[in-house]
Amino acid sequence: MTSKTTLYIMTGLPYAGKTMLRNALVKRFDFNSVSLDEIIAGRKHKIERMSPADWKATYQEAYDRLGKLLADSKTTIFDSCNLYRHEREGARLVAENARANCKLIYVNTPPAKVRKKWLINQQTKERSSLTKDFFDMTIRIFEKPTPEENPLIYNPMESLDDWIQKNIDEAAYDQSGREFTNRYNRFYPFYHPQKIFAREMIIKKILEKNPQIDLSIKNTIIKVLIFLYGQSFNIKYGENNFLANWFQDFIAATEGRRLEKIYLRNKKEIKKLTILDAGCGVGYYFNSFSKSGLYYFIDYTGIDIVEKNITESQRLYPDARFEHGNILKLPFPSANFDVVLASRVLEYIPLKNLITAFEELLRVARKTLVINFLLEKDIPNHIETQISGYCRNTLSRDKLKKFFLARNCAVSITDVYKPFSDNKIEYIDRFGNPLSLSSWVIEKPS
Repeated sequence: MTSKTTLYIMTGLPYAGKTMLRNALVKRFDFNSVSLDEIIAGRKHKIERMSPADWKATYQEAYDRLGKLLADSKTTIFDSCNLYRHEREGARLVAENARANCKLIYVNTPPAKVRKKWLINQQTKERSSLTKDFFDMTIRIFEKPTPEENPLIYNPMESLDDWIQKNIDEAAYDQSGREFTNRYNRFYPFYHPQKIFAREMIIKKILEKNPQIDLSIKNTIIKVLIFLYGQSFNIKYGENNFLANWFQDFIAATEGRRLEKIYLRNKKEIKKLTILDAGCGVGYYFNSFSKSGLYYFIDYTGIDIVEKNITESQRLYPDARFEHGNILKLPFPSANFDVVLASRVLEYIPLKNLITAFEELLRVARKTLVINFLLEKDIPNHIETQISGYCRNTLSRDKLKKFFLARNCAVSITDVYKPFSDNKIEYIDRFGNPLSLSSWVIEKPS
């Protein structure tokens, strides 16, 4: 069987843009990385004063780290200039020994351009600086990759997003996408406080449709654990930790069994709640509903604009309904779903299309729209931000409220708070992106 784990070896002159490309790949695919610069800094070396023995030991440490990651089936980027071919061949040998694939990425920035970047860095000191003699030497000694090395060549003048899609996306989806999906879905049944909120709203709507059943949690211990789970997750938001994993496994096992028993006792008279998950990704919310037992009480449909997400969702959950489509033109009749859920989706829509998206979500909702916002603040106007070819906008609470109130909708807003405080969660995530979390319930007029 062919390995799907890959080692991406970076090569190119200093200041060529290798680390920028590495960061983009890590962010998009959740790849691991090993940086030679970071190893040098950790060893407290001055790069211009490193002896051949120092370089040999530094590269050996890098190769050891790469070997361990590849042995654990983790696709990894080796971020280094790798000026000499023998340095690149050493990394290739590590991949070969780990039975991993190997690809060379050559960041082909002309010497004149890297020299200009070096001069700017001499003034700004934004990153470690090289002396003129050492910088000139790197240009002289650089052994450009040959056709025999079969490099993927990135020219910084071209669109980074297009280059990644053309050269990395198809290969990386199997190598890393499924690994990331499995890790993400490991956080069942709740994963984050906004999922807890959505779950509680869906239970409320199920009970409105089925007043004859009782889904309330009788066990006080479970109630406390759900509360503590939300708090423990917030303490290190987005990080895997043993306590949170234990909570979610315990809750999933007990709640899933409890709701299954209730369904089996009442299945002949259950009226299922129809739900549209707009921007479903690879079935994140369906996984949550399935593990926590809500699946028995809902008729779920997921839709996403990324066709590969739908293909993967169908592979993971063959019994569920997933469709490829655009939130700006949903392929469903009006008032088709009891609840429409849009979680962390609307910030990624260009502002010129935002009203169309909201109108479509309202159109297909029979009564209720639940929105989890990632970036919603008390600011007068929306702010559009472009990141690597896509939008990540900050939305104005005032403008959003005015839109829904003008359509006679009832609006309820719940800010996601930091644990044990009255402060809304507003901070920078591990990728350097701002967050400002809130959950909205929009009720259409009768």
